[in-house]
Formats: sequence, C-alpha cells, structure tokens
Amino acid sequence: MADERIERLSEKLHLPDVPALLGALAQEAAAKEWSFSGFTEVLLQAQADAADARAADTIQRLAGFTVRKTLDEFDYSFQPSVNKKQVAELASCAFVERAENVVLLGPPGVGKTHLAIGLGAEAAKRRMQVKFTTAARLVASLSEARTAGTFSRRLQSFVRPRLLIVDEVGFLPLDAGEASLLFEVVCRRYERGSIVLTSNKRGSVTNRRGGVNFTSSLTRLASLHAPVFGNISTTVKRFPMIDRVPVSGPVVRPCIASRPKGSAQAGMGS
Repeated sequence: MADERIERLSEKLHLPDVPALLGALAQEAAAKEWSFSGFTEVLLQAQADAADARAADTIQRLAGFTVRKTLDEFDYSFQPSVNKKQVAELASCAFVERAENVVLLGPPGVGKTHLAIGLGAEAAKRRMQVKFTTAARLVASLSEARTAGTFSRRLQSFVRPRLLIVDEVGFLPLDAGEASLLFEVVCRRYERGSIVLTSNKRGSVTNRRGGVNFTSSLTRLASLHAPVFGNISTTVKRFPMIDRVPVSGPVVRPCIASRPKGSAQAGMGS
C-alpha cells in the first residue's frame, strides 16, 4: 500500500523516477547511516539527473543530428593539435550563455563535425534548444519555404534555438541568392543566439556565375567576438588551437543595422 501511495504522489508531483529510485537509495542510506535530509537530497538529485537525461535526449532527437557524438569520444591522439583544455572551456557552454559563436575551420577528416555535435550535446545537457543542419540543407529549406510563402516561419526555426550548428559551409557551391540566405540567418542571430559553424577552409561558397567567394566574409562575420577553432594558416595542415580572425571594417551592413541598441562596437570597426 505504501508503495502505491508513493507512486501516486510521485506522479502527482511530476517525480516519475522516485518510485524506481527509492528502494536502492533507501538501502544505501541505511547502510551508510545517512541523515534524513541527506537521503532526501540524494533522492531528489537522482530524480533531477534522470529528468535532465530525458530532456537532453529529447533535445538531441529534435536537433536533427546525423549521428550522436560526445566530446568524451573525441580522439585527441588522432588530432594532438586540438587543445583539450580549450575544448573543455567550450563544453561549459558559457559561449552560448553569452550568445557568442564558434567557428571550426580545417580540411576534411579532422573532426570538425564531431566537435560541433559534441558541443551541441553539451548544450542539450543544459536544456538549451539546439538545431543542427548543413549549409546546403539550410539554404534548400529556406528556398523551399520562400517559394511556399512560409519563409518567415521557417527562418524562425533557424533563429530561435539557443545554439545553431551549421556544418559544411563551403562544401558545395552556392549562388549569390543562396549565400544571402546564410548571411540572413547569421545576421538575425547576431548577439541574440550562438552559432557553431564548420567549414573546410579550402572550400568556397561561390557564385556560380560571377565566381564571387563568400566563405571568407561569412566565417569572418560569424567569428565576430568569437573564438575560431581551426586551421587559419595555409601552411598548417593539422587542426590547431583557438585563435581569432582579424576583422577589418564592417563585414555585412545589415548586421550592423540589426545590432541591439547599446551593444558593443568591438569587432565591427577597424
């Protein structure tokens, strides 16, 4: 009878894991002579951890990750130039709290996507909404929505999440209109939400007609006030440490106009 009452009360209080946790924790409490308050704290912490794990799993399912990756699984021996301490700093998701961006640059096969998804998983653990997409998928989705007359709603699906991960920028050529859609998303999120952007520095986002290169401007725009995690030197072939991309002058004027009043000018000027 007591077990049934506990189950009903747990359901009423939205503590679904308490009945399953109670037995084992009660035995441990008795064996270790925990105080009543100590036992209560451990029980509630276990319930909170279980709830967080479920929420993180749901966020990752809805994020659209192509695979599940964690930062713990990253092979630092394969990429020894990646600074583990710097990855740990990013894993705190403080950059998301500050609405800053992270740019990961480097040749194929160095682990950019793994790190990006791993950062997304860390954000999910903190119950931050995450969305993952490739650059090609993003522009295709927005182009389709523009044709269907649902552009504003679709754009918000990329602007609203606390963390947006845009993979493979520059992997496929884009025309000027498609590239402008990427710029639009970055501009709308500027100082409002975080972006993790990955790009092959040797690739290019090009205008099929005029051959205009958008990759440099886009990555520089995304990296305003942001660490750049990747290969920024043509002479370095590995995936090196965080550095900053120097920005000279405004990169995209609409972003300056859309910046919240009173926000810092740092990074937008000379």
